[in-house]
Amino acid sequence: MRDYERSTDQTLPPGQYVVARLDGRGFSRLTREQGFQHPFDSGFREAMVHTTQHLMKCGPQVLLGYTQSDEISLLFHPSCRAFGRRTTKLLSVLAGEASAVLSLSLGVPSVFDCRLSILPSRLLVAEYFQWRIADSVRNSLHARAHDVLRSSGHSPREAHRHLSGLKAHELRALSQATPSGTPSGSMGHDRGTAVWWEDQPRQPGESPASSPSQPTRRILRIEANLPSDSACEAWLFDRIPALPNT
Repeated sequence: MRDYERSTDQTLPPGQYVVARLDGRGFSRLTREQGFQHPFDSGFREAMVHTTQHLMKCGPQVLLGYTQSDEISLLFHPSCRAFGRRTTKLLSVLAGEASAVLSLSLGVPSVFDCRLSILPSRLLVAEYFQWRIADSVRNSLHARAHDVLRSSGHSPREAHRHLSGLKAHELRALSQATPSGTPSGSMGHDRGTAVWWEDQPRQPGESPASSPSQPTRRILRIEANLPSDSACEAWLFDRIPALPNT
């Protein structure tokens, strides 16, 4: 029976960049039924950031987390050996942990799926996160434009049809057409939120008894105003270590 059980097991190749992406299952319906503010809800965003922080402390060695809309991306350290790098364990544990934490935060069942990507270079890792940031920007523009059309009397079907195929600059122009300004909660979060580990010097008397000589402590930092364009790529490169022996 063990042989049958392990017949689909795969392990990630060593010394490679690996990114996990978790997506919420049926979150459009969940947020609608729970009455979250549209197009952006600060409470839901905070719950997603809290879930991202938990995933960065639950076992696998995660260097960088990023969340936008209903998704979370996690960059593993190239030397991460959690669960023997078995894909079935990584996928099931991360999806299970995320689902449990967000369900407790929101008070309703909230389910994630999970997928893994193997990326062979720092450049591709940076491009991956820039891809997800670009998706966040477009999602934000689309959501704002949709609300503008709905507030001007369009039905949901009409608004969706009107927005289909519009370019980013067209969505931006439409989203800024409302006389009431930008919807509450939307400013500052168009590019999603990043979470990463940072070493900080310990204050005098702060070192734990178990390692009194440890001069630094690791804390999770949060950035909800990510830079754009080349500045964003540089920001990401600062948080992506080089592969061993490269």
